[in-house]
Amino acid sequence: MDSKYKIVGNWAIFDGMIWPMVNDIEWKLRHAPETLTVAEEMHVASIVGAYTQLVYGMTQKDRNARCEELKAAQKLFDRGVTP
Repeated sequence: MDSKYKIVGNWAIFDGMIWPMVNDIEWKLRHAPETLTVAEEMHVASIVGAYTQLVYGMTQKDRNARCEELKAAQKLFDRGVTP
């Protein structure tokens, strides 16, 4: 694993920031929201917060760079790579 990324649970840590990783929470949120745990609700809230930061809190150049970093981290997450 590239030492640039650290995957902890549902989170990617890099460049001094923590970003939520996408998992199967979307299906559960759409089709079975009554089954969400408090931890899952907090995960969804963090995804919304990250989206808000990407859209409103960054320049296009920074947003593009961050999205590339998130794609790389998501690939590690999907493969189950952990430190």
